[in-house]
This record gives sequence, structure tokens and C-alpha cells, in this order.
Amino acid sequence: MLATGTLPPNPAELLGSQKMKNLLAELESKYDVIIIDSPPLNVVTDAAVLGTVADGVVLIARAAVTEKSGLMYAVEQLANVRAPLLGAVLNDVDFESNRYYGMYGKYGYYQYNYRYQNAEPPAEGGLRIPVPFLNKS
Repeated sequence: MLATGTLPPNPAELLGSQKMKNLLAELESKYDVIIIDSPPLNVVTDAAVLGTVADGVVLIARAAVTEKSGLMYAVEQLANVRAPLLGAVLNDVDFESNRYYGMYGKYGYYQYNYRYQNAEPPAEGGLRIPVPFLNKS
């Protein structure tokens, strides 16, 4: 674990620097998985900058708190910097509430909506990763 240390005047500049890329390359040679936690994407640019040097980004949304428009904006920000969006996690879901699952909530039925990030089929032997479908209506 690497702590932030003293807060620099422009963290995004450091996160996108060659030193950061070198650090990630060194860590990648030593570890199988590197997880980078960042502040919320819609608050500061840190997550978008880190998304450009990461293999992928997973958005985290909090049930009944994260607004759909905020999530859509986050997806757009990642697309603008060409950060690969791997998917999303919805946390803090109240499974006892009918709000999310209607009358089937108590039985554990729920619906998945996926779209593929690329319309083209994956390359031979490639993997196409589904991401949650976000309807703009």
C-alpha cells in the first residue's frame, strides 16, 4: 500500500507523469494485480488521469445515493480520456426493499442489462467485456 503523503499543489499532474508510469511498470513486474483507489470521478480529475494509465476502470456507485446523471457523466469523462471501462459495482443495496426488485425481490430475481463496449466482434482469441447498460432516458 502506498499512502498519499503530503498533498501536492496539482495531484493530477503527478498522476499523469512519467514517474507515475515508471512506478506502475515497476509494480506490474512484481505483482499480479494492482488496485488503485481514487477520489470520486465527478469531484476531481485524479480518477480520469489514472484511468489513462490503468488497464481498466471499475465505477463504484452507491444505491439510492449515486444519481443516474452523475454516473452517466462519469462514463462520459472516462470515454473522453479513452480510459477502458470494465464495468460497475453497485454497493449498499437494500435487498429487503421492493424499490429495486419489485415483487420478485424476496425471491432474489433481478435483471441484468449489458451492452458491449465495441460493436465489432473481438479479435481471434480476444475477450469482449460487457459493461452495464445505462439508458439515457
